[in-house]
Amino acid sequence: MTGLRAQAEAYLEQTLEDPNLFGMEIELISPEGERIQVYGQVIYKSMVTNDLGLETVVNKPVVTVRASSLSRVPLPTDSPRWACRIPESPQAGADLKTYIVETPEEGGGSLGIIRLYLTLAEQSS
Repeated sequence: MTGLRAQAEAYLEQTLEDPNLFGMEIELISPEGERIQVYGQVIYKSMVTNDLGLETVVNKPVVTVRASSLSRVPLPTDSPRWACRIPESPQAGADLKTYIVETPEEGGGSLGIIRLYLTLAEQSS
């Protein structure tokens, strides 16, 4: 890999996965129970637009990971859905919570990121 793609990949590695910057440990669990450990960025609050076009802030995390860090990419058609375990807050030592991946979306065109929109699982530990 050379040129612009290599630069973008190196940038994503630093900005999404470096635990000294924004990287947080994330565990993805496939529908078959395979566990994938990666580092990524977690945004704990997100904006939601309702049918009237009004935006509100909700406590629903969005996780962004590098596609190249995954041995398998979650798809919107996967059933059952993938699970994701992340700390419940960005504070060190926060308890882990289990979320269901509502919508996985590839973002940035060919940039190589995947965004996972999460909802809290009913029973989480």
